[in-house]
Amino acid sequence: MAIAVRDTILNAREPAKLLFTDLPKACGLEPFLPDSRGTDGVHAFIKTLRRALDDLRAAFPELQERLRMQLRATFDSSGSFQEFRRRLAPRAERVLLEITEPKLRAFCLRLTDETLPEADWLESLGSHLALKPPSKWHDNEEDIFNNELIDVAARFRRVEGIVFSRGDSSENIRGMRLAITKANGLEQEHVVLFTSDEEEQIEKLQLDFDALLSKDKRLGLAQHPVPFG
Repeated sequence: MAIAVRDTILNAREPAKLLFTDLPKACGLEPFLPDSRGTDGVHAFIKTLRRALDDLRAAFPELQERLRMQLRATFDSSGSFQEFRRRLAPRAERVLLEITEPKLRAFCLRLTDETLPEADWLESLGSHLALKPPSKWHDNEEDIFNNELIDVAARFRRVEGIVFSRGDSSENIRGMRLAITKANGLEQEHVVLFTSDEEEQIEKLQLDFDALLSKDKRLGLAQHPVPFG
């Protein structure tokens, strides 16, 4: 019902028709005729319309939160959204130095902008990927955004992997390349980047794993294999 109310308001041309005919229909009620009597229908309309408007007011903050979650998941980032932006900006700066393709370059420029307020930053990214700001999205723009984000993030990582392989990294960024070779000979690789601040957390995790695996000598040996020959 909230979607029907939203679309009715967006498509309205005549205020009187909107109030007395279109909005009651969107709320699942009968239109108000000039000779209508009684207030039961009016009370039902006001109650239903208020509920639909409350749902619409909540819809945009919920959309923004879904965008935050999608961005963090796509770039494998944990922590707060502010931390995510802070860690992603220097990565985008390095990628930006290598690319000339307009869409990826425009995407990276937006990622490097740490001064833009969060809501405006999401509007900027949404406008770039879905060709319309999230505040004006209809039902299908969120799917367009998600699909475009997956595509541009994959291209971002490929360029980032090339930069990393050359050893072009900043003092505050560490990284490692993980590669898995399948039985058929195909190899998949992924560059994991982390800041110097996060390096201490990684060392602590390593100690935790060492302590956990040392409880089982067989598993501990598997973690630290001795080469043959």
